[in-house]
Amino acid sequence: MSFIVDFITGRRDARNTRETADLDRELTTRIYDESIERGQPFLDAGVGAIGSQSNALGLNGQEGFDQVVSDFRASPFATLPFDEGAATLETSAANRGDLLSGQTGKDLVNFGQNKVNNNFTRFFNALSGVSGAGQIAVGAGDAAGSRFDNASRASSALHLQGQNQGTSAIREGFSGLTGALASIFGAG
Repeated sequence: MSFIVDFITGRRDARNTRETADLDRELTTRIYDESIERGQPFLDAGVGAIGSQSNALGLNGQEGFDQVVSDFRASPFATLPFDEGAATLETSAANRGDLLSGQTGKDLVNFGQNKVNNNFTRFFNALSGVSGAGQIAVGAGDAAGSRFDNASRASSALHLQGQNQGTSAIREGFSGLTGALASIFGAG
């Protein structure tokens, strides 16, 4: 009568294997969803930065270029360094008694042009960094998707293994039962 024990044990093992597969699938899904959720802000920022870069390069026409110039002027890249530098030049000229001279005006214009060029380059490079973070987020999302796919396939295989264990338990149980019946009724 060991076939009864084998049948019950086999069915229990099959159920446990399927339950483990289901838990693995739930965990894999949760990890994937959390990975995508954590990367979404970087992806969104990167997409926005790429749009600004395209505007700065003139790829979106004059309206796009005007928008990025406006964004630059409102950013700390344009205002803070310029204000501090201009104040330094004015203070120096005032100390020399040349605050209202033509040279001070010329120095301020040259300073402003150079500062704007340098700061716009820094602004553009910062956009590049943000768009790069977006690209990294896309790569991380792709990797999470691949890991999810692999883990999901493994969970499905484990679930199938559990079903096969259950089928084997039934088959072996019936085989044991038919063997026992055959020995009882003398068919063999």
